[in-house]
Amino acid sequence: MLRPGLCRLLPGLLTRAAQVWGRCCSSQTSKHGQYSVVSLYHLNRVERVGEVVRDIRGWLEEVGATGRVYFNSQGVNCQMCLESDKLEMFKEVLGNKLGVEQDQLRVKVHLADFNVFRKLRVRQGKLLENLDDDADIISERGEHLDREG
Repeated sequence: MLRPGLCRLLPGLLTRAAQVWGRCCSSQTSKHGQYSVVSLYHLNRVERVGEVVRDIRGWLEEVGATGRVYFNSQGVNCQMCLESDKLEMFKEVLGNKLGVEQDQLRVKVHLADFNVFRKLRVRQGKLLENLDDDADIISERGEHLDREG
């Protein structure tokens, strides 16, 4: 139950919230999908991890990307945000550094009107909990099952 004083303020607060929302999300002030929010797990052997980290960090800093990108010898874990017009170049640069084709990266992308992360972190470290450089799970593959089998 709302208190009587709050009920008098509520219409004004809602109007103000709608004005702020309209100003922030209006297509007049920003292009829809100006930023791409990228999520990627690529579990595959990475050679020369230190070199890959250094080169990818330099490129991401240059284009103003934010978020986190972790590498180790087992693969890549990436949740980051960059301007949408830089997305294809990111996939090309990362694919070249990892020695894989772009279509093998399986990048998931959502669009946003603003940069969703505060800063950029690119480092060599764990990809997933309990998956560090010493683990060797990527060589262990399951067997694909189909409905008939």
